[in-house]
Amino acid sequence: MTSASPRVRRAQPRLPGERTWISRWAAPAPALVTMIGIALFAISVTFQQSSRIESRYREEANNALTVGDYTTARLCYERLLQTTQTDPSLWYGLARSLDGLHQLSESQAILMRIAPADKPGYLPAQLWLAEQLLESGHDDQTNRLAERYLRQVIDEDPGNLEAQSFLSALSAKRHVSDPAK
Repeated sequence: MTSASPRVRRAQPRLPGERTWISRWAAPAPALVTMIGIALFAISVTFQQSSRIESRYREEANNALTVGDYTTARLCYERLLQTTQTDPSLWYGLARSLDGLHQLSESQAILMRIAPADKPGYLPAQLWLAEQLLESGHDDQTNRLAERYLRQVIDEDPGNLEAQSFLSALSAKRHVSDPAK
């Protein structure tokens, strides 16, 4: 008895040009892989170009700040902040350029955001605020605030010689003004 079970499927001969389900799905794969590769390459080039532009703006901003061209520095920092608002060094640069342009209230507002007095913040901003306070005020409240900033800097960076120097000068200033202490 050679009768086959009705459940067994017999291989049917394929007609010429007829495609299997694998060949139907696999045929567009090379094109799809190529398209994905092109898209990834385009994204990579875009990010590299963006990175180069950002690097150029940072360099220009820092150079302008160094030579006292505060208008150019402000423009560069503002453009950088349009893409990266979480970088405190950019906010610090903007605050420094605003200070150079005598826009002190705007500069102070930025500095208070990135260097709060009651918690750790951006160290260069804290050091600069302490320096400004020591230069501008001679009352106890101003000196205590400057000392708080300096101690925060030293807590985060114990080797910071500038902060140590300011703190020593503040201590000496207190000792001279009140020799009983």
